[in-house]
Amino acid sequence: MVIAIIGILIALLLPAVQAAREAARRMQCSNHQKQIGLACHNFHDVHERFPNAINDYALVPAGRLAVGIENSYLVWLLPFTEGTSLYSMMIDYLNDTTKTSMASWGCQEVASQRVPTFVCPSDSNAIVRTDGSLTFAPTNYHCNRGDIKGYEFWGIQDRGAFVSGCKGSPGSVAAARGDTGNQRGISGATDGTSNTILVSEICVSVNAGGGAAKIKGAMAVFGSGDVAGSFDSPNICYNKIVGAGMINPTYTHASFGIGNRWTAATGCHHTAFYTILPPNSVSCVRSNGDWALPTASSYHTGGVNAVFCDGSTHFITETISAGDPAVVPTTATGLTGDNYRLYKSASIHGVWGALGTASAGESVAIP
Repeated sequence: MVIAIIGILIALLLPAVQAAREAARRMQCSNHQKQIGLACHNFHDVHERFPNAINDYALVPAGRLAVGIENSYLVWLLPFTEGTSLYSMMIDYLNDTTKTSMASWGCQEVASQRVPTFVCPSDSNAIVRTDGSLTFAPTNYHCNRGDIKGYEFWGIQDRGAFVSGCKGSPGSVAAARGDTGNQRGISGATDGTSNTILVSEICVSVNAGGGAAKIKGAMAVFGSGDVAGSFDSPNICYNKIVGAGMINPTYTHASFGIGNRWTAATGCHHTAFYTILPPNSVSCVRSNGDWALPTASSYHTGGVNAVFCDGSTHFITETISAGDPAVVPTTATGLTGDNYRLYKSASIHGVWGALGTASAGESVAIP
């Protein structure tokens, strides 16, 4: 009888203990985002802007953009997050003219290092992984590129706090190197710094792809033509949901999954996200990895943490208004085809989309 009573008490207490532990992890996750937000502001104090999401041409040593063009925003924040030694290693790699591989994966001294501030303790899949002879460390914290998705280097459609260093829509790495100019800082957040998301979180890929998988920790895969333009309906991605918390088919790659490489900015899904589909819904990528629709997600119950351009952190619920996923952007805006990338007005993706835009002429309250 005594043993039975003890067993019942343990059964009653265990959920409470687990809930308390997750609450502590969620708070630590929020603190990590506060640190990243502070790092962004310290970077801004020095450079009068935020780091670029990709192609930060002004920070790569002269003549070495071919090697450093794919470095993520987190690489450039290292000196402001107690990562000076890692930053020095990356700069040494960039300055070494014998190095020809992209620094975001070729500089193994940096790419393989797990930075605790860049991962959320609630995500047990945020681990270091090896792909052949290369090793990569993850991140859960992705920068906000707004509410219009695009090819990895495109800057023409950037409406978030972070932008590509490219001005237009170059279709290759080589073309991107000759299309520099975009930067954005606090002055670009004309919708209000307290109304514009800076960074949110995404569950790191578990690399269990091919068939059906859980939404959190996986990306749904498109066919080659499914996501060929920023004007595609988000429903193309949303309809990959096949059941409660499940998507099919899924994408898998040892080092190219969502959030698997904190040093990389390629494909948009490594270290960026869009405020198009609501938190914890679904992320998608094209089969060759260049087009993607990464969506904020977490293992916290009911939503995601986010840090805003004013440095404040908030918990955004997964029930936030995000508009109708079946909406066709060109129909909603009256712009045809790829002209939708030139859209300047209020987001068509509800409050969530509005929180992702920096200068769309709208100010919304955080729900």
